[in-house]
Amino acid sequence: MKSIFKLLTVVLITVLLASCGGSGASNNIVGAWHVDLSSIDLVLGDGVPAPMKGMVQAQKDGLIAEGEGKSDDVTIEFTEAGKMVVSKKGDEKTEELDYKFDGSKLTLSGDLDGEKVDIDLNISESTAEKLTIAMTGEEILAQIKAKYPEVLAMAGEMDVDTMVKGCTIAISFKK
Repeated sequence: MKSIFKLLTVVLITVLLASCGGSGASNNIVGAWHVDLSSIDLVLGDGVPAPMKGMVQAQKDGLIAEGEGKSDDVTIEFTEAGKMVVSKKGDEKTEELDYKFDGSKLTLSGDLDGEKVDIDLNISESTAEKLTIAMTGEEILAQIKAKYPEVLAMAGEMDVDTMVKGCTIAISFKK
């Protein structure tokens, strides 16, 4: 059970962190963005055991409560030069990734804390004031299998393919 929870946590964190990121066809993405925590829409499919659903929901609720009133403290900036820079108010350290954006797909690549990052995110909405990332569990799992197979070791003998069916996540960012 802990292995599955860890895997789902990694997937959720990957999406959340990756959703912070993006250069490309549309100038809508260029500028400073802040996460809209109230927009987090996480659906866990029927393959996720009920106790795990409760744990994941509690973790989501905790993340939202912890971030309440602080979402403007973290800035995600997409530059014209194809860099995504994440900064936190009061912290001199920043994180930077390369991005490409074609209007419907945001690709992030680079290194974070010595770990290689290479992820594609589906953009369901991109306007001058709002950016929404929406992914299915199957889409996330396919990328993990292709790019980060070592993460699957945390699932042990669990049937991750069955667990991700029907799972979706969406999160929006605002300027």
